[in-house]
Parts: sequence; C-alpha cells; structure tokens
Amino acid sequence: MREIQEGNEVKLLERLFQTSQFHEGLKLCQEMLQDQLLSSAVKQKVAIFKLRFLEKLEYYEEGINSAHDLLKTPPVLKNSLYRTDILIELTKLYFSSGQIKLVIRTIQRAEELLYHNKSIETEELEQKMAELVLLRGGYEWQQGELENALFFFKFNLELRRKYNHLLDLAHALNNVGVIYNAIGNLSKALTYLKEAYTEYEKIKSTRGISKTGYNIGAILIQMGELDESLEYMRKSLQIDEKDNYHEGIRVALQNMGEVYWHKGQYDRALELLTKCMSMVEEKDQHFEMSEVYIPLIAIHIEQNNESAAYQCLTKLYRIYFNNPNKVIAQRYWLGKGMFFKYLDTHQSRIKAEYYLTQIIQDEMRYFDITAMAMVELTDLYLEKMKKDSTSKMPSSLSRVLEQMITLALHNHSYSMTAEVLLLKAKLIFLQGEIGHAHELLQKAIRLAEEHDLERIHVKIIQELDEFLEKSAFWQVELITGDQNPNSKISSNQYNTLKEQIKSIFAPDQSGNSASTNLNSLSSLSGINRESIKPECFLLISPQGRVILQTPFHSKWEADSLYFSIFQINLMGFLQDFVAKGIDITSYEGVKLHFFKIKEIIGCFIYQGPLSIAVKKVEELLPRIEEYYPRLTQFKEFEAQQRGFMNLLQQEFYFLITSLSSA
Repeated sequence: MREIQEGNEVKLLERLFQTSQFHEGLKLCQEMLQDQLLSSAVKQKVAIFKLRFLEKLEYYEEGINSAHDLLKTPPVLKNSLYRTDILIELTKLYFSSGQIKLVIRTIQRAEELLYHNKSIETEELEQKMAELVLLRGGYEWQQGELENALFFFKFNLELRRKYNHLLDLAHALNNVGVIYNAIGNLSKALTYLKEAYTEYEKIKSTRGISKTGYNIGAILIQMGELDESLEYMRKSLQIDEKDNYHEGIRVALQNMGEVYWHKGQYDRALELLTKCMSMVEEKDQHFEMSEVYIPLIAIHIEQNNESAAYQCLTKLYRIYFNNPNKVIAQRYWLGKGMFFKYLDTHQSRIKAEYYLTQIIQDEMRYFDITAMAMVELTDLYLEKMKKDSTSKMPSSLSRVLEQMITLALHNHSYSMTAEVLLLKAKLIFLQGEIGHAHELLQKAIRLAEEHDLERIHVKIIQELDEFLEKSAFWQVELITGDQNPNSKISSNQYNTLKEQIKSIFAPDQSGNSASTNLNSLSSLSGINRESIKPECFLLISPQGRVILQTPFHSKWEADSLYFSIFQINLMGFLQDFVAKGIDITSYEGVKLHFFKIKEIIGCFIYQGPLSIAVKKVEELLPRIEEYYPRLTQFKEFEAQQRGFMNLLQQEFYFLITSLSSA
C-alpha cells in the first residue's frame, strides 16, 4: 500500500509540473522530502522534480545550490544515472539564469557519465540523450549557430515522437518552430508551433500554451496578420498574469507593444513598451533593455519627439558602454543610425549611413537587427533620390536591395524577399525597364505561392494590376538643364515607395489586410474588383500558330485589322513567356494572362482584376486538357477539325462568359 501511495504522489508531481502548477508542486516536494517513511528511490525522483519547479519559478540561485548539495551526497556519488539527472537539471538552471559558459561544461559532464554507463537500458539512454540534445540545441541557439540548433532540436523531436510523452513532445515541437522562425522560414515555423500549441492544450499546460502563443503571435506579425497575432498574445498574457510569470508578461508587453507600433497606435504601444522597460530595469536585464529601446526610439522618431528619442538613445549608450556584447553593440548602432537619419542634415545623413553600414558589414548577423538596418539604409537612399530630384536609382540603393534579398533568402524569410522584390520592381518601373520589372513581380508571385504567403500573394497580384492599369503613374517628369537632362521622381511616386519600404520589415501599418489600401487606390481608377470583362481567348501552337480563337468583341475577330496588328505584338509576348516566364502583361488597356497545357499555350485577354482572371483560367484548364488530344491534330485533319473547332469555340465562349460573371 505504501508503494502505491508513493507512486501516486510522484504521478501527482508530474501532473502539477505538466499543468504549470509550479508553486503547488514545490510545496508538495518539500513535504515529501521531509517524510521519514519515503523510500530513497522516490526521494531521488522528488529531488529532481524540486529542481524543475525551482527553475520554472525562476528561483535560480536556490536551485543551483540545491543541485550542488545533491551532487555531494553519497547516494548520488554511487549512482551515475541519478548524477546525470541532476546535471541535466543543473544545466537548465544555468541556461535560464544566463550562465552560458557553465552550460556546455555541465552538458559534457553528463554526456561523459552516460558514455561510461554500460548497464543502462536503451529506452532510458535515449530519454537522457533527448534531454542533453535539447540542451545542446539551446546552447547553439544562444551562440547564434541556428543551423546547428535546428539539427539538435530536430534530433530531440525525433526521440520525443518515439516515446510520445506529450509535454516533452510539445516542447520539442515548439523549439523546432522557434528556430525555423529565427532563420526566417515562417510557414514551417507556424506549422510546428501550431502543432505544439495543440499538444499543450491537450494536457492543459498553461505555461506551454502561453509560450507558444507568443511565438505564433510573433510570426503572425511578420506575415501581416496583426489582429490574429494580438489575439494569441492577449490569451498568453492573461495566463501569465494569472500565474504571475514575470518573463512571460515581459515578452507579451514587448511583442504587443511592437504590434501596436506597426498598427500606428503609438500611445498604446508606448504604454506597453514602457511597462516592459520598467520590468527589465527592475531586474537590471541589460540585454532585454537594449532590445526594447529600439522600438521606443523608432516610435519617438515617428512622432517627431526628438528629445524622447535622444533620451532613449543616451540610455542605450550606457548599456552599450558597460556591456561588451555584439548584439547590444549592433542595437546601439541601429539606434544611432535611426536618430541621425531623422535629424536630416547633410552631416547627420553621412553618420546615419556609416552606422547602418557598420551593422551590415559586421561578421555577426543577427537577422532582425541586420534587416532593420538595411530597411533604414534603403529609406535613406530613397530620400537622397528625392533631394537630388532624380528618378535614377543610385548604385548604393541597388546594392543594399541585393544584400537584403540575399539576407532574406539565406534566412528563408520569403515574405521579406517578396516585399523587397516588389520594391525593386517599382524602382525599376521608374527607370522605364518594364520587362525587367515584370520579371521581378513574377518572381515575387511565385515565391509567395510556393511558401503559402497568402497576404503577400494577394498584395502583389493587386499591385501588378495597378502597374498594368496605371502605367502612367510611373512615368517620370523630365527636367532639362543647361548641361545634362534629368528625370525627377514625383511626390506621389516617392510616397508610394516609402510605404513599400515600411512593408519590408513591418507589415501593413494600418493593421488591415493588404487589400484594403490597394482597393482604395483601385476605386480611384474606377476598377471593378468583383468581376472581369473577357476580350478574347486564344490557344496557340508551339510554333506560334493560333489554333483556337474565341473573340468576345468584333475587333478581336480573326479577319479584323486590330487583331492583325495585335498578332505582330503577340509574338513578342510569347517569347517573353517562353524565355522569361512573364505570364502577365498588358496591351492597349487590356491584360494578357498566358498559361501552358503540355505543348499548347493559352492566352486569356481581359479587363479586371488579375486574381479573378487567374482563378477563372484554373477552372478552364480541366476542359482544355480533356480536348488536348484533338487540339494537337490540327495539322493532319484541319478540314475535319473545322467543325469541331467551331463547336469548341462556342463552348469556351459560354464557359468564359459564365465564369466572368460568377
């Protein structure tokens, strides 16, 4: 009976730990350790749980001292597995308390004990290995070695799936998701984190739900889903306030503050970030303080509050001066770069460029800081274009855009890559290189499609519509001087490019979907975003011969002068489609959408939004594939095919008409 009672008490400790009832768990541990009748084997398990509860409650010093005391006791000296367990918990305490140098030493001590233990069972060995692999992953992450961290975290996940302990499995999923986010692969990160969130919910782990909610929220910010992000963060904050979990509350305040900053709700953002700063100042957490100062400086600058921005920069300098930490140094350089750029004098712009370039050229790459520096530098070069009254893109701007694309692709940040490609396309439009700009837009669209970036995909599709329908917007004003003629960027063009720069690192500033602002632009030009107007539908052979022609207006009839002239241009469009993949273009007020079915090329000519046209073409594809064998016989059976083609032409006419009005 006594053994059953002891077993139930250990299970209760496990349940309390799993459901984040850490205070209750610590209290029960202390009571059980004072029980003289408790067996030594159970006391060893309770002592391990005590260390875990102390770490979760942030009683680091007490936990470290308890672990060292345990390591000196005779039962531990005789039992290498028990010693390994204590070393694992001690490593977690070192890790959480920021004593990173002691982390790797303690991991190595535990690994050595396991290596020399020849009697351990395979399952128990793999369970211990999973703990140590997890800790090694955390250490590599702290060192900035993200690929190494991902390797260890995936290994840990593989072991956790094998034994299906739900809490450990949820932790493993969360860790892999966090690393994918750190390297910029948002879609994979979100997949792992949402699976972790579900596992935490199953076992009612409030700390796990809270932690993963913050991580999901951070990704949704990058994807532009600000309102959904806030929902996750609010739920996490409610949990942490109820549990009085300091670290969770801090993270929530900072992340929510940054969301409200991106939404342009500065008062709410400052309220949350100031509360966060008070918490980290109280604990003298310099690294976290330096992180919070960046959005504070940015907000004060956007509010034209020079004195408040300068005060934050001065405090950031003090942290930088007293901490030889590369990340803090880069945050200080970023703060200086932002502030000098804001001052907007000739000398201050030179200084801003210097500090921002320092970050980009530094061997240590902290993705968020480097990306933000590149965005600020891009904005600085665009302002120079405006001041110099030129539309010509300077080589410095072109270079930093290429650096941004390289950084984003290297870190699998496909949303950032697509936004930079969109900005570059707009700048290329100003140079009059329409074909090159279209290529960049096509590349951005494919990237968004491949990585399920729905918001960005919709945005680029609609922006491409804007380019096709309002090409005059990107025509530059020529200025004739005494010596060299120049082209001037207009205020509207400048403002459009400025907004696009903001979108690179921070999502839509209003907090609405990407389509909101674009639709308001479209309404000015009288575009109906709900339907399309078909003009003509063509199926073309690989040699460029029109197999099937379905006109919706008389000017598109085969024998019309208009269509004969169009066919001359059609060959150039076909070459661009085959050679460069440019499947969207325009011609005299209409749009052309090219697609391919095996060897046949289709061309849908229409007016209206591209997104609907693409959808309608997708609905046509199965019908075209059905008729494909007969369409390819036109050379041998042209006379017999004529009747069939007439019927097919009528069918596509009615089919496209019904689709366009759907």
